[in-house]
Amino acid sequence: MEEKKKISFGKIISFILLVIVIAFCINAGCILYYLNNYGYGVKELPQTLSVYFKLSDGFTVKESKDGTSYFISGENFMSECDELLEKHGYEKVDMKSSVLYFSKQGSESEKHDFSIKGTDDDCYWFRVYKIDNDYKIEKILNK
Repeated sequence: MEEKKKISFGKIISFILLVIVIAFCINAGCILYYLNNYGYGVKELPQTLSVYFKLSDGFTVKESKDGTSYFISGENFMSECDELLEKHGYEKVDMKSSVLYFSKQGSESEKHDFSIKGTDDDCYWFRVYKIDNDYKIEKILNK
């Protein structure tokens, strides 16, 4: 008589956890590959993972002397940023081509406070955006 082997509950849970860890490592490796292609590195990986898993709205990766800062956020940040920035006291005042212009809510000035534009550095996991006029995404989102 053949004896049937029983698969234990612990082995099933271990296998599922192993698959999750492998998927996480593959995603992290792909994100790191693109970060390296765009001139960033391991230092930005944890924050980029938090953006990918929707735990963060974005973070600054570079600031230039001309007042432009670059930040990493989700691939579809531009379509969601109106509502997000409205919660933080800004409103969209103009849109030209792929550039969004924002001012503080209730501002009477005809000049915008800052603009956000997506760069060509994008992939499935994230995109690099730029903000002008010495603004940083952390300042805008009150982090």
